[in-house]
Amino acid sequence: MHEDLEQDKELIDPVVKVFEYVADRVQALCERVDKLEAIVYEEIIGGVTKLYKENLRGQTRGELESKYGELFGPMKEDLEAIDLGDIYEKLVDVLEELRGVEGYTEEMGDSRIREIHGQLKSKFDKIKGVQPPKAIEVEVTTEEPPKVEESEPEKEEDDITKMMKKLAGDPRLKGV
Repeated sequence: MHEDLEQDKELIDPVVKVFEYVADRVQALCERVDKLEAIVYEEIIGGVTKLYKENLRGQTRGELESKYGELFGPMKEDLEAIDLGDIYEKLVDVLEELRGVEGYTEEMGDSRIREIHGQLKSKFDKIKGVQPPKAIEVEVTTEEPPKVEESEPEKEEDDITKMMKKLAGDPRLKGV
């Protein structure tokens, strides 16, 4: 080897060691940043997002209970008997699924919930032996009913009109 090459190698070795040291430190910093990023996204932002979703779900559940309580309230014992769980939690699940459908409207949600109520009611009635109401036959005719002449009812004077007429006839108010 050349002497110059040996001298160059001796001069470059400390620089190479400095670069290796810096590269190791940068790698360690990258790992720490990755860990911090995971903590921020998973624990902090994820926790806040989870709380928000739970709050929104609870709010939706409360709205459903107040809106449909009269429908599902009478079924409470029956629902507990079959261990269905909280019906309103199930309805929230149904609504969340429907909201994922393109073109979702509140009417769709209301219709689906009423459909579920009807299905549950008919099943419980069937289990209890309750017969559905029979259809009522109605005769429809196209004939017009005879016209009855209506007389105008006599107009009753309201209190203010009576008072105004009374005051108009009062001699003390003449010329006012």
